[in-house]
Amino acid sequence: MAIFKFHVINKDQDDFFRDIVIDSEKTFLDFHNIISESIGFTLKAPACFNLCDVKWHKLKTFLLPEETTEKEDQSEFMNDSKLTDFIKNPHQKLIYLIDSKCNFTFYIKLLDIVSFGSRNSETRCVASNGTLKNLE
Repeated sequence: MAIFKFHVINKDQDDFFRDIVIDSEKTFLDFHNIISESIGFTLKAPACFNLCDVKWHKLKTFLLPEETTEKEDQSEFMNDSKLTDFIKNPHQKLIYLIDSKCNFTFYIKLLDIVSFGSRNSETRCVASNGTLKNLE
């Protein structure tokens, strides 16, 4: 088992970032929840992750289960998808989108993979800077 450390930035604000550590066995829904909590986003809004290659080309989409009952060919539901099943590249990139009155786009890079026992395995935000403008 491993712990992933991700760096999350907002595409529109240079001073914003969050560093998140999460158990690799957690789901994309767990990841969505900790990011939303760390930025203070409490509204119910459509959100998705896009698994990307090194050049930020989208490979697969992870949707919230309540957004749709049907998946497209290259999509999965967040609650059914463990991070470890899809994140194999030690330099993995993702795009995280929250669509509400304001469209928030975040770029996520995998910074580190550490084995259990070497650090606390609790899912949490370990570093942060800035607040999102236009956050309701």
